[in-house]
Amino acid sequence: TILDRSATTYTRVWCSYEIFVSLSRSNEEDHAYLYDVYTAADDNTAVGLTDGCAAEDVDDDGDPDLLTKFDRERHFPLDR
Repeated sequence: TILDRSATTYTRVWCSYEIFVSLSRSNEEDHAYLYDVYTAADDNTAVGLTDGCAAEDVDDDGDPDLLTKFDRERHFPLDR
């Protein structure tokens, strides 16, 4: 999901329903479905919360680097 600055998506019931159906079906069909949310930060850069690690959150050995993930996600605006 890509959110506008006022997170309008979550005020529309059909958008929330589509997210619910997508996540519910992924469990029924044994498909790994990851749900990520991105928006624009105050400086107009993209910032997101990811389900699991993003490619940039993996170290040179291919292992998840949770400190990198935390640093990336801490800029997500939760006050909207």
